[in-house]
Amino acid sequence: MKFRVPEHLESARLFLRQFVEADWRDLHRYYCDAQAMTFTQGRALSEGEPHGIYRHTAST
Repeated sequence: MKFRVPEHLESARLFLRQFVEADWRDLHRYYCDAQAMTFTQGRALSEGEPHGIYRHTAST
């Protein structure tokens, strides 16, 4: 099943948008932080893994 996802969602206090290629470094910093990843992936990701996540989310 293919879902239609809006380009962005905005409120008075929040702006959410789709990932863009330039976000890769910030995603890498987040996904490689063991404390941040404790409750999501269960472990910090290796250097190449966050880029694969970006490619997957950008293509869906």
